[in-house]
Amino acid sequence: MEEEHALLIYFRYESDDLDSLFCLQAQLESAITSANAGIFDGNDISLETKEVILFMYGPDCSVLLQAVSPILLSSSITSRAKIKLRYGLPGANTKEDIIVVGIWPDAVG
Repeated sequence: MEEEHALLIYFRYESDDLDSLFCLQAQLESAITSANAGIFDGNDISLETKEVILFMYGPDCSVLLQAVSPILLSSSITSRAKIKLRYGLPGANTKEDIIVVGIWPDAVG
């Protein structure tokens, strides 16, 4: 069985109009599909707290990050986003990294 990695994006979305958020999601999904990097699996949006989580999965979260990073860097919506890279299935021994948009590892750009 192929190991499943995850890329989760956490940010606040202050607008009550969700059109820009859904446009961002469509761009991310298209980039992931074009790069054959995995799947965009949806969101968790709290209209009360304005917190959003976007879920992406694939065999290599670094490849997912490379596919979506240009979009995240150019979007004002994700200017303060935190990204969790999970290198395998959820569990106590699964490695995770946190990246803040705008502060990228050398391998991404």
